[in-house]
Amino acid sequence: MAKEKKEMINLPPYLDDSYVLLPRDRYDCCIVGYTDTKEIVYSYSKIIELLEELDGMTNDEAIDFFYYNMNDVPVIYVFPIEN
Repeated sequence: MAKEKKEMINLPPYLDDSYVLLPRDRYDCCIVGYTDTKEIVYSYSKIIELLEELDGMTNDEAIDFFYYNMNDVPVIYVFPIEN
């Protein structure tokens, strides 16, 4: 399946030291906001959908991939954000 490039978001300069998912041209479309403590907020469901769409993964494969490969960055789980 072809991996199409997405548009990168121009992040505010105060987020320069924040953790981001790489490559940015792939995962920036999953950003849903920023916190007061300069952390970038990604939509879990958008990441899963993106993995299914661009990599042809099943839902279970995408979830497994996320937890095995992408869930090592410092993450604070407070509450779900509705899209």
